Amino acid sequence: MKKSLLILAAASAVAFAACNGGNNEGSYTQAQVDSIAKVKSDSIAAAMKNQTDSTIAAEAMAKARSADSLRVIDSIIASTKKTTTTTVVKKGGSKGTTTTTTKTEPKVEEPKTTPLEDKKASRFEDAAAKKKVDEALDKKKADRFK
Repeated sequence: MKKSLLILAAASAVAFAACNGGNNEGSYTQAQVDSIAKVKSDSIAAAMKNQTDSTIAAEAMAKARSADSLRVIDSIIASTKKTTTTTVVKKGGSKGTTTTTTKTEPKVEEPKTTPLEDKKASRFEDAAAKKKVDEALDKKKADRFK
């Protein structure tokens, strides 16, 4: 019986020693708690700053795209409204007067169709449209493998 009590006492001593004598390992000091709180708040602030920066950048990109679109539209309008000037000179027979008339007429150019728009025509056996589409696709493939 003495031996079993002695073994039991030794086992309990070993168990208490393994628990480090009652020291609270799971608790943090106040400095550690403050440091953890500061790191969390800094990471939240950095994430918020990154989110606002990306939102601002996306808005700037959208404004730039719309400005580019407006510029393209203006250039297309300007290119289709080329004017031709016709000058007509009439000489009066008996009085000797000369009349100069200048007419400005807008020159409207036909919009050019792209090969992609010709795909619809190529479905209905338009040979020229098929050829344009095939050339465009070949060019696109060649550009991809440069």
